[in-house]
Amino acid sequence: MRTSMLLTVAALVGIVLAHPHPNQDPPQPEVTEDARLKANDVRILNRPINRASTAASLGTTTWDPPAGMVSALEEVWTETLKRRPNGHGAFDKNREFIPKLMANYHRTGAGKIDYCVAMSNERNVTALERANMKSGLQRVMQEWVDTLVGFEGFPITKVDLDVISYAVTHRSQVQGDTTGLDIFTTSEVDNEGTTKCDPRCYRDNLKTSTDGETTCPGGEKNMFDMELRLAQWPMNILGFGAEWGQAFRPWFIFRHTDDDMLWTLRHEMGHSFGLIDFGTDTVPTGQENFVMRGHRAAYITEFDAWMLRDWWMKLKAHNGW
Repeated sequence: MRTSMLLTVAALVGIVLAHPHPNQDPPQPEVTEDARLKANDVRILNRPINRASTAASLGTTTWDPPAGMVSALEEVWTETLKRRPNGHGAFDKNREFIPKLMANYHRTGAGKIDYCVAMSNERNVTALERANMKSGLQRVMQEWVDTLVGFEGFPITKVDLDVISYAVTHRSQVQGDTTGLDIFTTSEVDNEGTTKCDPRCYRDNLKTSTDGETTCPGGEKNMFDMELRLAQWPMNILGFGAEWGQAFRPWFIFRHTDDDMLWTLRHEMGHSFGLIDFGTDTVPTGQENFVMRGHRAAYITEFDAWMLRDWWMKLKAHNGW
């Protein structure tokens, strides 16, 4: 993986899976894999956490984290500065979720995020699978944004997430009504063998509407903010997240968009917001179970929320929002 993307492999590395061909879905049935995943999921669900959705401290609209988190949040920021690649500062990423949300908010007046789905395989995707996948993305994205609503001038309350395009091998892979979808079969393949969406249509917050109209086939309406890459890798991982989006094995994302396994998507989206991984070597003082520490929480916790609030405040000050 390219470290220049700040691409953080998820804590899912520890899950041992079969090694199918990179361009094929795993053979059916997959009972053993499902059993392992569900067993791991139960352990995660049983860990004690303070969920962000019920945390009293998040009712404040100003910077006032619980006293027991102050040192831990300082440690997180110190570690974040260490991990930014190539010696760049913390603010060299213009493609993560918050800059994208703010750029679209200033451009359209709404908290909008558009996705392109790149499928590096020949699997068909049904209309129901597409709808469930979009619903899962929307649900988790809103959970993260809910931790910022009303806090220190964050202007967005609801995210309007849409999947506007697909990159596939054959158009027929995208089944059902495809009205309004941009489906293209000529896509860029990077040096990892992963199909990607049309780079001319990728919108970062440095790109203006005029740029989009002159570089993206179809113009502004076909531009996307984030990618969801669906591929089989010769690695023992289910997915990862970076500033450009998230990636998963296709059978996993289509199977687990509306169940307790969404903790993986919460974790990977956290990376796309700019939050870093924590394992056993770097655990913030007093914090054990939170979603950005892999395998430790199924839901966004109070500590995850204060990490994102801290990141918002620093980005706000840096960008003058």
